[in-house]
Amino acid sequence: MTTHGFTLTAEGPFDFGASLRFVEDWPATSTLPSDGETLRFAYCAESDWLPLGVSVTGAPGGVAVTTTRAPGPGIRGEVARILSLDVDGAGFAKLGEADPVLGDLQRHRPACGPCASGARGRRPAGR
Repeated sequence: MTTHGFTLTAEGPFDFGASLRFVEDWPATSTLPSDGETLRFAYCAESDWLPLGVSVTGAPGGVAVTTTRAPGPGIRGEVARILSLDVDGAGFAKLGEADPVLGDLQRHRPACGPCASGARGRRPAGR
């Protein structure tokens, strides 16, 4: 089988190992095959709804991605969005320093970046 590779760079702090542990522990994705180093999943691309296999491993400053189809900009963007690497997270750490609720979430779940954080729905009234 022919595979295609590309890298995605994280804007701001990113820990693929922590992200992978989060996915392995989350009930909805805990059955995805993983060897503790590689995340493997499949989905149908938005452009044509044809299946696509994806393997993701950590790389300096981001991730290395291997796909079963030529990635093109659409697929690259979709994989980045799936991994929450489609947004600039550079200022996210500073927000946690200023906001105790978000800071606590960042310390307990370092893999939760700007898109994955659930702090918005759990804030007490008045904060």
